[in-house]
Amino acid sequence: MKTKEIYLKDIKQGDKVADSFLAAEKNMAFSQKSSPYLTVRLKDKTGELDGKVWDNAIEFDRQFKKGDIIFIEGRAASYKNSIQISIVNIKKSAWEEVEPSDYLPVAKADVNGMFNEILTYTGKIQNKHLQDLLNAFFQDEKIADLFKRAPAAKGFHHIYLGGLLEHTLSVVRLLEKVAEHYPNLNKDMLIAGGILHDIGKKYDFFMIASSIIATKED
Repeated sequence: MKTKEIYLKDIKQGDKVADSFLAAEKNMAFSQKSSPYLTVRLKDKTGELDGKVWDNAIEFDRQFKKGDIIFIEGRAASYKNSIQISIVNIKKSAWEEVEPSDYLPVAKADVNGMFNEILTYTGKIQNKHLQDLLNAFFQDEKIADLFKRAPAAKGFHHIYLGGLLEHTLSVVRLLEKVAEHYPNLNKDMLIAGGILHDIGKKYDFFMIASSIIATKED
């Protein structure tokens, strides 16, 4: 996994830039002399900046799409009192090669703390079959890791890393109150259902984490 060294908030006029960023937007346009140029909205967890590709714009435009992680080389300059990066090279990177939390918003609450609270709820389940089902998910390290980092949706609510975990925990807390108010309900089934109600989203949304920048509703 590549270690990110440069964050957008720290870039100053004249700085040489060589690092990976999220391509939040990209647009092709033409100068007054009819020369094509590419504008890329670069994003990381600290903010956003515009990047401009003046040479070989069409070629670089074909190499990546909105939502990709791209490694750029260029230099920062001041334009209309804002920092802008003049890009001379672009290489597409894979999401698997980077730490997503460097580029995307994350839950404010402690992820490990929330996950441990979910495990506390699973430990209270008395029905052995439901207990085994929950353990099959959360004792699997890969599944647990995806569950802790996935957003809850592409838009509308909890659209950040850790959002699925935060949303699930919120639902389970409410269901516990419901079970206390209606003691005749099957509490084990209620809590287990709350924990697993969105479990499939860990694959749907983490694998397309870049879609957090989109505006579609879930």
